[in-house]
Amino acid sequence: SNTSASDGGGMYARHTTLSVIGSDLSLNTATSGNGGGLYVDDSSTDSTTTLTNCTITDNSTALDGGGLYNLNAPATLTNCTISGNDSNTGGGLYNGNLAVTTITNCILWADIATQEVVKGTGIVSATYSDIQGDTTWAGIGNLNTDPMFVDSLSGDYTLQTGSPAIDAGDPTTFDPDGSIADMGGVYFVQAGTNIAGPIGTSVWNLAGSPYYVTAQCTVKTGQLLTIQPGVEVRAQTNV
Repeated sequence: SNTSASDGGGMYARHTTLSVIGSDLSLNTATSGNGGGLYVDDSSTDSTTTLTNCTITDNSTALDGGGLYNLNAPATLTNCTISGNDSNTGGGLYNGNLAVTTITNCILWADIATQEVVKGTGIVSATYSDIQGDTTWAGIGNLNTDPMFVDSLSGDYTLQTGSPAIDAGDPTTFDPDGSIADMGGVYFVQAGTNIAGPIGTSVWNLAGSPYYVTAQCTVKTGQLLTIQPGVEVRAQTNV
């Protein structure tokens, strides 16, 4: 929770390569500038910004880009949740001038502004993301549906059971539990058992199903693997 008198309430990055992983940028304020959560500026386009598994929530700014304001820079957002941010326009993202922003497996929802995303004269490309708007954002696998957060008013942006964002990410990417990647910065922990490496004598039963094969595995010589009827086995595409 920080306050800036100008741009970048939570973080300000200029002419630098920035990588943010697994971070929470929340409850920050830019009192007279842009970018409540994060402001990125690179007029020389000699750097990149990467945000992965982040939540950018409940930030505010007097001007534009409640969650993120990207000016001129190339930025990549993967598995991020941007929600509950407040600004004049571009509540989730304001893409200024020549900025190129790539969004994958993200949720941009319920930000307070005239538009969720403003792409300006730059480029915003999105795939497998849930973006609130009058129509579904162009791109493979995109949604325009309530992601069903547990309790966003209390700052809980995890997904409820039955959320359309569960297993709706890029099918070639995966959550730590071995299931197909969810949209958003907080994945939904699913029941099941992860399998990797050598397998000894064992029984895969309904109580442990589904079984997620997350890496190459083999049954040891002389050992027996029994898979009971009805058990579901899912293997990642790269295994």
